[in-house]
Amino acid sequence: VTPTPVVTPTPTSAAGVQVKAQVTTQISSSINQQYSITATGTQSVDLSKLTVRYYYSKTSTKAQSFWCDNAGLQLNVSPWYVNYTTNVVGTFYDDYLEISFKEGYSLAPGTGSLNMGIRFAQSDWSAYSGFVDNGVKVFYNGVQVG
Repeated sequence: VTPTPVVTPTPTSAAGVQVKAQVTTQISSSINQQYSITATGTQSVDLSKLTVRYYYSKTSTKAQSFWCDNAGLQLNVSPWYVNYTTNVVGTFYDDYLEISFKEGYSLAPGTGSLNMGIRFAQSDWSAYSGFVDNGVKVFYNGVQVG
């Protein structure tokens, strides 16, 4: 008799984590965006495990540059404000920009938000041609949560 294997589901590392990302995009020779990220689930969000992917398409193959003009945790608990600008990293892939964070900060549900102003442009500052906004997805430890 061969025993039947029992499969026990492994909880994801994103259990209880929910993130709401609001994005405002302005398109010109650079793409200007404002992000507001809040923890809305039952668990705190370690920002070093969070990535935001902004999907878009364009007809150009020119190199691109990324800037984080400002990023801060605006909190309703002490320490009230944490400057996070130097922790924001932008990496370009074929059809999206991935925004990640160098250092962790535990953002608890209901305690505030991470607000960021970012820009990206083609390295020669020419206007994007055929630019199409394809939306935002948020990942926590590699699992899509928003």
